[in-house]
Amino acid sequence: MSQRKTYRYKNLSVAVQDNEDVTFTVDFISDVNTSYTLVDIPGNNDPEIDDEGSALLGKGSDLRSEKTIVVCDVDNLADQEDRITINFLVNGEVIVPFDKPKSEEPRPIIVLKIKFPEP
Repeated sequence: MSQRKTYRYKNLSVAVQDNEDVTFTVDFISDVNTSYTLVDIPGNNDPEIDDEGSALLGKGSDLRSEKTIVVCDVDNLADQEDRITINFLVNGEVIVPFDKPKSEEPRPIIVLKIKFPEP
């Protein structure tokens, strides 16, 4: 069994106010994707997203003590799809537009490391 390819996006930064709610979103652009996403935030309430959707991460001030790490395990089951295209967003803004040929890896693991500094 071959090892799955992991795509890492480091040093991502999204400036947020202390009292601002921070929402993370997984948005499928290509068809028939399935995924499981875990968001490791400071503290014990790590949100999960099945397939696509959004999760509230907390207030900006609660996310400053360490990096937030997102791990997304993706599978594209459609034979007719030749690309895997997913947008990862924070508060409605795309921070990583993931777009890779399915022939490169049909079941990618995507890792994002995000800091939330003050503006």
